[in-house]
Amino acid sequence: MARERVAILGGGPAALACAWQLSSSASLRDRFEITVFEMGHRLGGKTASSRDEQGRILEHGLHILFGFYESFFRLVREAYAELDRPPEHPLATWRHAFHPDGLGGLWETLGAGGPVLFQYPRDGGVPGDGREPRPRDHALHMVLGCLQVLGGYGPFQQVEAALFPSGESWRSLGARSPSEATLPRLRRRVHRLARLLERGAGERVIVAAIDGLRPALHAALERHQDSGLTLGLVFADLWLSLARGVLVDDVLGVGGFQAIDHLEWTDWLGQHGAHPCSLGSSMGQAVHDAAFSFIDGDPARPSVAAGAAARGQLAAYTYRGAGFFKMQAGMGEAVLAPLYLGLKRRGVRFAFFHRVEALRLDPTGRRIQAVDLRRQVELREGPLSYRPLVDVDGVECWPEEPLWDQAVEVQGHGSVESYWSQRPGLAQRLELGQDFDRVVLGIPVGALPRVCGDLIAASPRWARMVEQVGSIATVAAQLWFDQDLESLGWPHPPTLLSRLPPPLTTWCDMSHLLKLERLHGVEARQLSYLCGTQSGPFLAPRPEDDPDFPRREHARLVDDCELFWDQHLRLFLPRAGRERLVSSYLRVNCEPHARCSLALPGTLSARIAPGDTGFDNLVICGDWTDNRLYLACAEGSVRSGVMAASAISGQGFPIG
Repeated sequence: MARERVAILGGGPAALACAWQLSSSASLRDRFEITVFEMGHRLGGKTASSRDEQGRILEHGLHILFGFYESFFRLVREAYAELDRPPEHPLATWRHAFHPDGLGGLWETLGAGGPVLFQYPRDGGVPGDGREPRPRDHALHMVLGCLQVLGGYGPFQQVEAALFPSGESWRSLGARSPSEATLPRLRRRVHRLARLLERGAGERVIVAAIDGLRPALHAALERHQDSGLTLGLVFADLWLSLARGVLVDDVLGVGGFQAIDHLEWTDWLGQHGAHPCSLGSSMGQAVHDAAFSFIDGDPARPSVAAGAAARGQLAAYTYRGAGFFKMQAGMGEAVLAPLYLGLKRRGVRFAFFHRVEALRLDPTGRRIQAVDLRRQVELREGPLSYRPLVDVDGVECWPEEPLWDQAVEVQGHGSVESYWSQRPGLAQRLELGQDFDRVVLGIPVGALPRVCGDLIAASPRWARMVEQVGSIATVAAQLWFDQDLESLGWPHPPTLLSRLPPPLTTWCDMSHLLKLERLHGVEARQLSYLCGTQSGPFLAPRPEDDPDFPRREHARLVDDCELFWDQHLRLFLPRAGRERLVSSYLRVNCEPHARCSLALPGTLSARIAPGDTGFDNLVICGDWTDNRLYLACAEGSVRSGVMAASAISGQGFPIG
């Protein structure tokens, strides 16, 4: 029998996860012929990265992979296992590419202000093994987190250094997870408490206990706002409010988290007793930063749906192994190249330089009849022949510029990854029954008005989704300095620090990547990644309406970064003067396909599930779909891709 032809539009994590599941067995490969159509010369979408001529890793933004990303790490571990690289490969296994970490912090404005650091407690697990989280996992990590806040990160780091492998020890571990190391006495007591809760300690008893604690807790908060006790009290206040809200509003019951998604996160916490001091603190506002969740990108207008935020907060404390993992290479090298190579081995085809222009419906309005494309570059060996990777010191990498020697000729100018590009291209139409049987739409929500006009006109559900599911522009900066972290004035270990002044509200030391880079003529000893949001319109303008938009947005970022350098960088790197800077890279993600999806209150019900599009031969995937997580992140994208593959194949692939 002829295989069913699946056209996947877009090459981000969701689309690649869908392709991975649809090709995950011999029987599925016999059923489906899969082609991925991608604008430009590289995969990754909002997670893309590349190497420039200097060997620098250039990212779309800062990517930190959290330990509760079960679907993401399952995908990555499967890809590395199939590649089975030789031991001498710099990224031989997934343990080479991702190292456990967990030292994070917030820039607090309460009291004297300054950085407040905490170490996510490690355990002996590994993410992606498919184990269901238990209530005791929540309880243990939360209690240890409380002790962190009260006692500081230093003692925990010393204990964990003795208990858990890191660095070369972590890389050399086998594929199976080690037996779980413990902090025995505390762990036993927390598990005993969690078991009591599991056995049905009365909800009313717990709520009454929380309410009984509240007056003394709030009095202490007001009394100690300028002391070192403030953070511990804020932590307790917020988590007690979350626990009370979960119980009273029964968000783990029939209505689920969706029952409170019409409320804003901090408003909901306030309804359950959180003190205004706690809600206004960096910890109270941290979810907004993590999800880039600001209306129109305005830092003065934070907003995120309460259910989505609560789900994310609880999921974050079911992490395995470590609070987060740092990549030991670029996202393109650590994630996207292994997936691409694995999919190629499985027979998945890739059509690079194919920009989607429009999806067309048949006369019944029930099916996708055609997909209009623009072939941006003519390749010497045919439209499916592009070989996108280059070798940099033994690592397969994506170059910053296309490999033009594979093209027949180069016409026009501008990036092949931009809707504002002046490259003419060749119009091409894919036809139902001839070129595809099914379509997987993996293009971000910001670009849907440009490519889904027929669908929006035919379906009120689609019109509502495009109208309500918002997105914003994000910004990123990478700074290379000629002095190390300590010399630049940071007295702590390498850290992930959030809630800095806008526009670059999150900073992470990424100096471990310097060993992979070669900067011509200079030596860098510290590498900082920063990211945040940029205010702007709900939708990017059409290229024909405002051809100068990307240039103007980048110029605005340059001006904002100058101000950030002069006023805010010295807060955490006081000796990082301009004379110390040896290289920099600034990026504004204002293109419709590069914008970050938002989980705003009252909008999540407008999202459409991957397999419930209303069109017979169309499924969708991306962090903007109804993927059960909703916050913009790699885990939500991968989950959505897995759900799309299940809808097409009829197989129930595991999620989370």
